[in-house]
Amino acid sequence: NAIVVANTELLDYEVFEYGSHVLVVSLEVLVSTNGLEPRAMQHTFNLSITDVDEPGVLAVVAPPLLEHSAGGVMVGTVYVTDEDAVSDYACTVVQGQQYFTVDEKLRVLV
Repeated sequence: NAIVVANTELLDYEVFEYGSHVLVVSLEVLVSTNGLEPRAMQHTFNLSITDVDEPGVLAVVAPPLLEHSAGGVMVGTVYVTDEDAVSDYACTVVQGQQYFTVDEKLRVLV
């Protein structure tokens, strides 16, 4: 008889506002028999739910770019959302770096 997660959404650490990185959830289990002499046992378990640093969500908003745009012209903005908000973000152009850069304000520049 396995105990399995019934609703993963309820085990979302970010929903709870606790100071530590461990959330404790109580689980109470009742076991009973249907034999000639019915018996029951009950026990409470404390389960630790540890915070996981989920990846953030990345979006780039970029209007159409005109050909021959001057260097330094902003062509888009990078938006990052992260429920963990563990740290600041640094963006690097991985492909297309010969055309674009990303500045400290997460703006994409020619």
